[in-house]
Amino acid sequence: MARKRECLYKPKYGFKLIESIEKVGKNEKSIYKRLDQGPLKISIYAKPDAFQHYESGFIAAKNCSSERTNHAVVLLGAVKENGIPLWYIRNSYGPDWGINGHAKLKMGENTCHMLHRERKKAECLYEPNNALKLIKSIRKLKKKEEESIYRRLKQGPVKISIYAKPDAFQHYKSGFITVEKCSNKERTNHAVVLLGAVKEDGIPLWYIRNSYGPDWGINGHAKLMMGENTCGMLRQKSVYVTVK
Repeated sequence: MARKRECLYKPKYGFKLIESIEKVGKNEKSIYKRLDQGPLKISIYAKPDAFQHYESGFIAAKNCSSERTNHAVVLLGAVKENGIPLWYIRNSYGPDWGINGHAKLKMGENTCHMLHRERKKAECLYEPNNALKLIKSIRKLKKKEEESIYRRLKQGPVKISIYAKPDAFQHYKSGFITVEKCSNKERTNHAVVLLGAVKEDGIPLWYIRNSYGPDWGINGHAKLMMGENTCGMLRQKSVYVTVK
């Protein structure tokens, strides 16, 4: 049984939850236009040598062919380097992968099969005036406590590490997960994005986004009980980003 703790939920800090998940057209121009409203989830082919072992620079279609997609990443925006337009993505492999957990894909080539179909030729989509802000730094919260995480959420999502227990987390479908179902004693083995807090039937809950796709949980999301260090979410310091 978990100890009784002060309720951390504060209505005035409540975050809006996802209302719907929508798909964008299968062309890079549609993707580019949609980015002005926020990041997008794209499916790609994570080729072992070109993508999984990526360290720096950018990935081109010739290095990451159009095989069946097997991985999902978050598309943050577009940049231009040495005259070359590039997509800027965030991966879920952690900060030790790529450029602090991020990578660049060449635009206009359906690199790593991000469109799920071949495109022979595409116009240059880069528009300087529409460039999104890029990540300036990746920082860790100083304290391993839920109150610190709660306060930081007012400025945006936070990355947390958890123990993804097979029966309680990996096979999660609905409702909320408690520490009785997902221990806080095990070593963490997975990362998720903490979006905010909700309250259901008087119970304060964390609302998270996972990387398993929309068929998992509640359209790719889940709820964890607050105040219990559920799934060991406090075992490692939480991470957040600042932008340029």
